[in-house]
This record gives sequence, C-alpha cells and structure tokens, in this order.
Amino acid sequence: MSVAVVVQSESEASALVGWAWQVARARASDVKVFWLAGNGGKDAAEHDPTAVAVRAAVSEVVDGHARLVAALADQQASGEAAKPAGPERVPEFELVAIAGQDPADGVLAALAEHGTKLLIVAKHKVDRAVESLPARLFREARCTVLLLRPGASAGQRSGRILVPTAGGPHATEALKLADTLTLLPEATCGIDQQKPGGVDALFVEPNVGPEAQAVGEQILGKAIRKAIGDPSSHPKVRPVVHLAPEFRQGIAEVAQDGGYDLVLVGATNHWHARRALFGSVPDKLINDPQSALTVGVVRQALPWMEAASEAIRGRLQQLIPQLERADRIDLVERVQQASAWNVDFVALICLSTLIATLGLMQNSVAVVIGAMLVAPLMTPLIGCGLSVVQGNGLLIREASRSVLLGFLLAIAIAFAMGELIPHAGLTPQMLARGQPNLLDLGVAFVSGIAAAYATARPTLSGALPGVAIAAALVPPISTSGVALAHGDWVTSAGAALLFLTNIVAIVLGAAIALYAVGMQAAHLHSSKKRWTRHAVMSLIMVVVLLGVPLCYWLYASLPQHRIPDALRERIAEHVEQHSDCMFDSIASAGVDDGELRVEMVVQCPVAVDRALADEVDAMLEDHFGRACRVRVVTHLVTESGR
Repeated sequence: MSVAVVVQSESEASALVGWAWQVARARASDVKVFWLAGNGGKDAAEHDPTAVAVRAAVSEVVDGHARLVAALADQQASGEAAKPAGPERVPEFELVAIAGQDPADGVLAALAEHGTKLLIVAKHKVDRAVESLPARLFREARCTVLLLRPGASAGQRSGRILVPTAGGPHATEALKLADTLTLLPEATCGIDQQKPGGVDALFVEPNVGPEAQAVGEQILGKAIRKAIGDPSSHPKVRPVVHLAPEFRQGIAEVAQDGGYDLVLVGATNHWHARRALFGSVPDKLINDPQSALTVGVVRQALPWMEAASEAIRGRLQQLIPQLERADRIDLVERVQQASAWNVDFVALICLSTLIATLGLMQNSVAVVIGAMLVAPLMTPLIGCGLSVVQGNGLLIREASRSVLLGFLLAIAIAFAMGELIPHAGLTPQMLARGQPNLLDLGVAFVSGIAAAYATARPTLSGALPGVAIAAALVPPISTSGVALAHGDWVTSAGAALLFLTNIVAIVLGAAIALYAVGMQAAHLHSSKKRWTRHAVMSLIMVVVLLGVPLCYWLYASLPQHRIPDALRERIAEHVEQHSDCMFDSIASAGVDDGELRVEMVVQCPVAVDRALADEVDAMLEDHFGRACRVRVVTHLVTESGR
C-alpha cells in the first residue's frame, strides 16, 4: 500500500517529495508521485518543468539519504552509534503523469488503482468560489489525506511535531501519523540533537479553576490511548496541557515557543482545513523568518457510508445539471421569503381552507382542486427540505413555524365551518381522505421531488400548479376539522395522519431533489453535518414508521380471497350451461362472521333460481375450504320479439 503525493507545480516539488519520503520510510512503503501533465499529455514528461522538478527532488532525497546512511555506518563502525536491528527498507519512487481535462478525476482514479492509503497534497490560497484540486481531493479521496502548507524556509524534517487533539477521529488520525514518524532513526531523519525529537500531543483547556490542569490531563490521556494505545510503549509521544482562553490562541502560544518542524491538525472538512492552514495563527507562525515550520491538516479515510455518499454526489453532478452560485443564492432567497409567517401567508391559508371546506361539503372535485392551487404550504415544506440539506437552522425554524401555525389555523377554520354551516355530513370526498394508505405516501414523496426540482429551475415554474394538485395539503386539514365537528374521531385522525404523511414525504423528497441539483453544502461544520445527517435519518425513520399502518390499510383495502381466473371460468361455464343467464362478473366482498361473502352478477330475462346460487356456493367452498355465501345480482334483460 503506497503513499501518494500530488505535485501541481515545480515550486512545490521539493517540499512535497521530501515529506512523502519521510512518511514512506516510516511506513515502510513506496511513493507514487502524481504530477499534472496538463494538455501536453504524458509524452511531455521529458521536458515538462514540473516533471523535471519532481525528478530532481527525488534524486535529492535519495542521495541525501544515502549520505546519511553512510555517515551512520561510520559512526557504528567507530562505536559512536548502536547498530540497527536490521536494514532499513528504502522507499521506491514511481512517477505517474495525470493528463486530461479534469485532473481531479484522474487523481481519484489513480488513487483507487494503486490502492493508496495516504495522499499528500499542497494547499494554496485560491478563490473560494472555485473548488480547487486539493479541496476536491480532500473531500472525495477515500484514503487518508494530508494537506500541507510548507513554510518559506521549511525543510522536510519530522523531528519535533505538535498535534492538537481532544480525541476526535481526524485528530486521532493525525496523532497516529505523527507517532509513525517517530519510528525513524534520529540520525537519518535530520533531527537537531539539541532539540529532542518526538510528538507533543496538545490539549488546550480553558483556565476555569484550580482543577483545569488535571481535567485537561485526563482528557488528553484518553485521547492518546485512543490513538496509539498504552502511552508507556510510545515514549516519544508527550502529553502537553496548555491553559488558554481559546483553542487557536493556545496552539499559537505553544507552537511559537516549541521550535516545532511540523504542526498536524485534524479537520472534518475543507472549510476547517482552510481555516487551519490560512488563518491568522498559521500565517503568523509560517511567515516568521526564523521559523522552519510546516502546517499540515489530516482527514481520516472516509467511512464507507460517507464514501458512498460522495460517490453518489459525484455521479449526480455528472448526470444532473448543477445550479450555479447565483441560482443557489436566488433560490434560498425566494424560499426564505415565501416560508415566512406573514400577512400574505395567513390570507392564503384562510382562503384555501374556506374553498377546500366548501368544496368538500359539496363533494365537488373541481372546487377542492381550486383550494389546492391557492394553498401556500408547499413552499415552507420545500424550505424545510432545503434547510435539511444545508444545515440551515434558522430556515427550518421559520418554515416549521409557518407549517405548524398554518395547520392550526386551517383546522380551526374547518372546525368552525363544520359547526356553523348546515350540510349533509361527511361526503365521499371527506371519507376518502380519512382512509390514507401507502399510495398516498408515494404520491407525496414524488410530489416533493417534483416541487423542489421545479422551484430550483425557474424555467419549470409552470409545473408547480400540477404539483400542488397532486400534493393536496389543505383538503386533509379541512376534512379533519369538519369530521371533528361531527364527532367522527376516526375520520378526523385518518385525515390528520394523511396530512402528516404528506409533510414528512414532501420534505424528504424536496431534500433529495435539492441535493441532486447542487444545493448540498460541502463546507458544513462537523456539528451541522451531524445535524443534517440526523435530520435525514429521522425523516427516513418517520417514513418507515408511517409506512407500517399505511401498508396495513392498503392491504385491507384490497379485495381479499381473490377468485382465481380458472375458477372464474368454471363458474361462468356452469352458469351459462345450466341456466338461461349470461355470466357477467364475480368478486369477493369480504369476510363476515367467518363466511366468505361473494357477489356474482349475471344477465338474465327472469329472476335467478336459488339453486344456481347454491351450486356456485358449493364450487367456492370446495376451492377455498371454508363456508361461503353467494349473493347473485340479476340484471334483467328483455329482447324484442322480432
């Protein structure tokens, strides 16, 4: 398993090759040097400045190591140094040219091909609006990634290393890497003998009382044991607890006084990595003329779930056109404004509830459809989906407030209308909404996807009315309120469950659609990243929980004890052979008191004799093995005399 290093320009070749050499020696592995061939292709390797600089850097570290080994051998021969237990494995270098229009894709493919476990790449200041090559590699590479910012006068020494840690996964990976570097022989890794080499594991604790130092030591001890095991077997890893009011300030104070060659910081995402490499603290440390410091940011290898998520994200970016930055800003602005609880929202929710309730009382499909078009609830639900994708806590609070208050206002209006307006009771339109099933969940989920996608693409706004009709958010609330006024708790609860089903499915569908068009935020803090992950998992769990009763009700609504086609044909043949009737249809009507009720429809010029029903009953009982009762519906047929 090799160590890989990406060299983007000739100016960074020496530093990156030197650090890759140190890490590869410590890990007893080889080095793959990926250099960007650009449009010149791999054939330009002989004369490309980057390739020439890489070869020169490789020769420099190999020749320097040979000289150090020779000097160490002389010291061992004279007795000034102890003989090593065995010969050191010298890493081998392989230069790999990355050509093509998209170097990131080429590097990612090469990492997978070579089974790379650690990737080293230099990070430079770039325009934040454009995702740089190191940023994308830091986000998508499945292996452990080390971003480096070498100082102006930095060498490639791994003598004194500072690792701030509190036990997080990425800081733990940084401490493991630093501990590995301490395995190098001191005489061959360029350590100044006046400064003892090793790793200082740093924990910054606020000075909040006399126990602060002890608390910091206890936390740091757990973090060290988590990373490397028993500290006594790693004597070069030293715990350092520093009392400071702020984390970055504590790192700066320790780094300035320690004479370190390398500072390794664990980072969750590229936003944290950029801040660790180019914040005020690293700028001050690296730009010091007396400093030979290099700052590195370590991100552990992606877990399989996160790697799968990144793979899906990359595939979506290839298949679905992504929103530009200006379009994303415009979308967030539009959704935020339309999700607010204001006079316009209140007016529309009141009007749509009035229209929906009157339409349901009249059993008028057209009027109910009109209420769906007026209802303003779809946009706040899209806002909830957007906030789940972006980790926008402010937007989800505002949108959820609008949905909750809108629901309460609408059900109050519907309840009042059910009490005050005389009508015939619960109509078929109401009863249908009081019996939701799994198909309603599917409709709401697909509607959420369609609504969010059409909202994100202004050119597709004409599809929103159709989505509003499919989603049907206000009619279930109106049904619940009117049924509540009539004391029909079952229908009221069923309609309320339908509304809840619509909400959850639409939010989940909207989040998926917005993620697909590029609204995902790769710079989320770790806390917000956990929040979005937990929000998505919660939505999925609620959908699964809702799916259990909805599946049951769907199954209950289906015809039970379906009559097979073969039996149906036998019954039809028997009816037409033994009577003057013409068989029309036969179907199960459910089970009552343990008996299977079956309804058969025939066309006949006279009333059917009971014997025919008994004969069909016997055929059904013989097939199902249970008591049956057949009800024959006769359509009287009269023909002319001619």
